[in-house]
Amino acid sequence: MKNVKFFTILFVLFCIIRTEAQECGLPLSSIDIQGNNIKARILNGGDLFTDLANGQFIPNPNGTNSPTTIFSAGLWMGGVSASGDLSLATVDYRSSERGDYSAGPLDTNGVTAASTCSNWDRMFRVTGSEIAAFKAALPLTQAQAIAQFPSIMQWPGDYNPHFSDITGFDLPSNPSGLAPFFDKDSNGNYNPLDGDYPVVRLNGHAPFVPAEIVWCVFNDQKGGAPHTSSGGRAFNTEIQLTVWAMQSTTHPVLNNTVFTSHKTIYRGTDTLNSNYIGLWVDLDLGCYADDYIGCNPELNSFFVYNQDSQDGQPGNSCFGDPTFAGIPPVQSVTFLGQSMDKFMYMGGITPGLADPTTGAQFYNFMTGAWGDGTPLTEGGSWRDNHSGLCISR
Repeated sequence: MKNVKFFTILFVLFCIIRTEAQECGLPLSSIDIQGNNIKARILNGGDLFTDLANGQFIPNPNGTNSPTTIFSAGLWMGGVSASGDLSLATVDYRSSERGDYSAGPLDTNGVTAASTCSNWDRMFRVTGSEIAAFKAALPLTQAQAIAQFPSIMQWPGDYNPHFSDITGFDLPSNPSGLAPFFDKDSNGNYNPLDGDYPVVRLNGHAPFVPAEIVWCVFNDQKGGAPHTSSGGRAFNTEIQLTVWAMQSTTHPVLNNTVFTSHKTIYRGTDTLNSNYIGLWVDLDLGCYADDYIGCNPELNSFFVYNQDSQDGQPGNSCFGDPTFAGIPPVQSVTFLGQSMDKFMYMGGITPGLADPTTGAQFYNFMTGAWGDGTPLTEGGSWRDNHSGLCISR
């Protein structure tokens, strides 16, 4: 069974013989995308916008102590098998011991191994200016192209004949595809020397080249290693992440936007019901102590804003964390081409609202209930300093 699903997010989821040798460790690689006014850290462990200690979604970065608007974000998936077993893959505050994802693709049986995870613990990045220069320089020999445009030559597009020469390992034959590219001769194979180049592909839209693209692939099978974030059973799902930034003189909001697209490929064999995919986001608008969050279901969006015109508490200070000197901005997160069916927040010590620690609590939040299973009801007023979860059914 193979089900492929895309969801794109705008920032403005056989029997295996398990041995220790097969298990994958948690990913280590990361890279910063900065194709416009936003500098954002991209990781390949299901999480985003963090260095695991500090937030790394930084508008108009200026030096090493710039305030951030997002501390961390993470992909959550949950589903129930016909026998009632709960499959979960989550990540929030990842550590060296806590995470449900490893790097790399899965084979057609939904399995990976430590060597594959190690090889793919890397990010692939290319800029629009590199692509323009490459197209202008053609024709090139392989040696010339690798020397001048290594990012384009090693792009993990389907059947790239130059990939192993640069990376030292082979591309998988993936029936669901790999990194997106413009296929000049429409033969289904990525070969830059024939005029192919990286692009962003979205359902229903023509492929395009933004200012910057980052691509990586990860999975929740982990070579049989346990899910140490959620404690749930693995889906055996591969996730291909494309992140891009754009520059525009006619639509200035694009200069303050980072886009992400998660392509999820289910390679398990169980029929799963009540499946949810969510994006958990810890929104810290400079100082975390004076933030409010809200959502707009009609726009498939949620957002964080400051409680007053001054960022900080007390005053413009925040226990040593950087704050916005002027009027603080608003940070929004929007689902594109996919509905945001539910929005939940969590944090603190109040029963039901606290950050989840068990599989049942993670899944309860994903279904739109509180962590203890209590249904969400209308009314009341809450203030949250921690994180929100937007969910797509």
